[in-house]
Amino acid sequence: MKQSAESSTAVTVNRPGQTAPFKVALAVAAASSVVMLVLAASLIWAVWRLSRISTAPEATPHGRHRPRGWGRHWEGRIIDVTDVVPLLVTLAIVSVILISLIAWLVTKRANAPLERALEVQQAFVADASHELRTPLTTLSGRIQLAQYRLNRGGDVGQALRDARTDAQLLDDVLTDLLTAAETAAVGTSKQYADVTEAATTAIHLTQTQAERAGVTVTSAIPQDIRARGGQTALARALVALLDNAIRHSQPNTTVSITACNDEGFTEIRVIDQGQGITEPNPEVLFERFRRGGESSESGFGLGLALVREIATRSGGDVRIESTSPNGTTFLLRLPER
Repeated sequence: MKQSAESSTAVTVNRPGQTAPFKVALAVAAASSVVMLVLAASLIWAVWRLSRISTAPEATPHGRHRPRGWGRHWEGRIIDVTDVVPLLVTLAIVSVILISLIAWLVTKRANAPLERALEVQQAFVADASHELRTPLTTLSGRIQLAQYRLNRGGDVGQALRDARTDAQLLDDVLTDLLTAAETAAVGTSKQYADVTEAATTAIHLTQTQAERAGVTVTSAIPQDIRARGGQTALARALVALLDNAIRHSQPNTTVSITACNDEGFTEIRVIDQGQGITEPNPEVLFERFRRGGESSESGFGLGLALVREIATRSGGDVRIESTSPNGTTFLLRLPER
């Protein structure tokens, strides 16, 4: 497989938490200032309402100027301390509650990008452990074959070339995972993939697994069929579908990949001859860490979930088209353009 432009894509790690403390402090300070101004105005208004005009003779020290402007409205008014103290205590309690609530809301909002980044990081770790498993297994098999031939004086050139191809595929998969993690929830992909090449790559990566299971993988895809999505991403999706089909197939059966165009979509089908899906609600199989059937106990329950994420990122979808005791068909639909 030739090295694509995807493999050389530089991946930038975003750090949404760098400015979070400053934003939290600024927002809390601004909100607290507004609260304190409102409470101060409320206190002044309440004191005015609770005050009363003194009936005692006016006693103005000699030489003291009478208040002017707004202050003259307070001249001669008195207020009982027993009325003010409960008011001050109530306003203090209210201010503490409001400022605490504001701080909680602002902190929660500021931490939202951090929580999203943590979710993306956790998803990347889980996805990488799953997605790299098949290429690593294939690469390990190639190296063992080369060592076997070398010990017997055979030609190891082809095995080494295959191992180099597998290593390049590993790099492509890792780059695609990093790109997907960086651009999570940004929008649909605007790249396009060659379906025939992606299917060839997927079959190559699952060849060792198929041989061990006694399953034959075939492909019937016309030339020049394209679909929206990155080349490596589509290959990853087909690897996951083939991996699922092989694990649920009986020995001496066939798993096939077909593709066709239909009303602006490219429809890719992966068909196995297994015993079918017994899950009452097959859609739950596309949830993360959901495993179905005894043959899935060695998996992580991520393969089909990753296929759906890749399909969604490309503006398509994936579903179980049919299932019966004679086999299951998975349909991956991606836009042509």
